[in-house]
Amino acid sequence: MIRFLIGVGLGAALMYWYLTGEVPFRDEVERMMSAQTTSYSGSEYAAKGGRIVGGG
Repeated sequence: MIRFLIGVGLGAALMYWYLTGEVPFRDEVERMMSAQTTSYSGSEYAAKGGRIVGGG
């Protein structure tokens, strides 16, 4: 019975957030994800690969 009530509550919350678009902590999550993606740079790996392939 407890699992059923937890499932109903969780399902209702998810449906509400889906229909209204008011997802809690959405801005913080998007900010964290965008910070992670902009900090990535493949230039270090490209330079390392160039040195390996080029022999120098």
